[in-house]
Amino acid sequence: MKYLDIKDPIDMKVLDSLDIRVGTIKSVEDVEGSSKLLCLKVDFGNFERQILVGMKGERENENVSWDIDYDFNICSRCRYGCIF
Repeated sequence: MKYLDIKDPIDMKVLDSLDIRVGTIKSVEDVEGSSKLLCLKVDFGNFERQILVGMKGERENENVSWDIDYDFNICSRCRYGCIF
């Protein structure tokens, strides 16, 4: 496994502007036509969202329920019917 270098620290004003939430992954589906993308259905407590991620093959069992953090105020795009 290749590890990335740690990025430089950011100003606290930047961190305060982020809307980061933790949700539980409820389901994982393959994205047709992609060798890397998965569509996650994530429960954030008071709402659910589908999120497209490029992490196919990074977990031994991609159908296990685990938590994910997600930044809601970074511009999202929609592709394959999922947000990413």
